[in-house]
Amino acid sequence: MKNEKIVKLCANCEAKLNFRTTPNFGGGKLHDGGRVCRDCFQKLAKIDTGFGLNSKKIYDTARVKEVLANPDYFAKKQIQAKERKSTIQTSSSTNEKNVTVESLVKSVKNEKDLKKLERQSEKYMDKFQESDNDNTRYEKLSEIYQDAFDKACDIIFYYQFTPELELNTPRSILDFAYEVVNAEDYEKIRKEIGGTDYEWTEITGDCVYDDKLENALEKRPFYYDSMVKFRQIVDRDSSFETKQEEINSLANSDKSFFDEFFDRESNESAGEQWTKELLYSYGVPLIDRLYDLGYNTPQKIVEIDLEKIKSVNGLGPQKVEQLGIAIAKIKKNIL
Repeated sequence: MKNEKIVKLCANCEAKLNFRTTPNFGGGKLHDGGRVCRDCFQKLAKIDTGFGLNSKKIYDTARVKEVLANPDYFAKKQIQAKERKSTIQTSSSTNEKNVTVESLVKSVKNEKDLKKLERQSEKYMDKFQESDNDNTRYEKLSEIYQDAFDKACDIIFYYQFTPELELNTPRSILDFAYEVVNAEDYEKIRKEIGGTDYEWTEITGDCVYDDKLENALEKRPFYYDSMVKFRQIVDRDSSFETKQEEINSLANSDKSFFDEFFDRESNESAGEQWTKELLYSYGVPLIDRLYDLGYNTPQKIVEIDLEKIKSVNGLGPQKVEQLGIAIAKIKKNIL
């Protein structure tokens, strides 16, 4: 069964649209998908001289019927709109006359200013449409504000400090991690805190325009609070045996902290892993061998008699010299 051909009708008078009744060159189309016939097109063009160009932009079936049902009223509105345009003084507003995209972008300091630009663009577009798309000055202003809004979305409003957290991260860095600063305060604070470009995340206007600032920020990791406690343990004036015990307790109480910084499959506790890593950072050689001999804390390492230790298999002159340098560093920095 063949499909019946769909008959298209004029949106106003419902006349059949065919070769003879359809406006030329695609004219008469409406933005709701409808279309008017040639007769209705001519009537509308007499009322609104811009109908041919704007029919698909601002006219739908309901508006077409309304205009043709009240031709005198809408013709009068067209005349009034033209009169308003002719009486607009070129110096009506110094701000409007001198406004540029660049000046508007420079005026944006925060989200409030950004939203104001978009509102202004919408305001002038409304005025343009109220003039039946006849006042191009309003259209131009709307475009200027919209362009400024688009450019201002790239302005950096805030910076968030997002350092790579490690077990040796200093307390000063840890305390400021994930904090947010205003763009105008960024240079000053960065000089105080430090950090690489990678560690300072830019937060631009488009990140916060449609959403709350907090939703644009990187969240602190689950193990952050345990890192603060860890630093408190490490910086505390207590024996390394005590520190190891407290680190073990902390790691066992927070799975995310343990898994992030320690090897769960190791036979060594978190405290032992931390101690060996600390000794390694000071250049202590053959740490596992020394650990087995009972030299399992920095305090015990510095008590090593370098002459006697030479008798230990594997600790030749070069390793002993390396150990002596490491002991000097430990004494200077942590004991």
